[in-house]
Amino acid sequence: MKKITTSIVVAFGVFLMSALSSAGESVTSSAASDLSKRLLAIDSLQGKFQQTLTADDGELLQESAGDFALNKQGQYRWETKEPFAQLLIGDRESLLLYDPDLEQLNRRKLSEAERQTPLFILSSQERALDENYDVEMIEKGFQLKPKDSSNSFSTMDLLFEANLPSEIIVLDSLGQKTHIRLIETQANQVLPPSMFSFEPPPGTDIVDEG
Repeated sequence: MKKITTSIVVAFGVFLMSALSSAGESVTSSAASDLSKRLLAIDSLQGKFQQTLTADDGELLQESAGDFALNKQGQYRWETKEPFAQLLIGDRESLLLYDPDLEQLNRRKLSEAERQTPLFILSSQERALDENYDVEMIEKGFQLKPKDSSNSFSTMDLLFEANLPSEIIVLDSLGQKTHIRLIETQANQVLPPSMFSFEPPPGTDIVDEG
């Protein structure tokens, strides 16, 4: 499969970088309060990722690896290096997807479906965590279950190591599991603006999807 599915990546990026800026909102449950406090301590995050997608029977459907960075200002960078190169740069409203093999750059706004994922709704600055999710403490982190039964995601586990996010495990309504491992992670570093911008090489086919 040539293309790594971007919906989870986009949702994860929007969730985490937006959650950093909204973590101080009032919450009522102790688990949600604990999660909020942990996120509030993070201004920026960067490191490497390893991502897998498995079917409900355990079959491996996709795997990828690369680098990531995000900040509290609402910007994120997700650069896949294996099994092929692909660059995703985005914020709360739009994203750029560059495929060097195809020499193509796609620019578009976030879709309504991506805005309705639990990761995006969780990060909403207008609502507290526990207004949309049942938040429970689990070993090494937290599990979030959407209160809206129509949500396409069943659960999301957000695990921590040394007070930093280390794993994201999302189970969807079809039983597929996306597992993102964050490694060599550094928090609260000064990230240059150039990390969240991209100038395509000459001859790149630019596609604006609105």
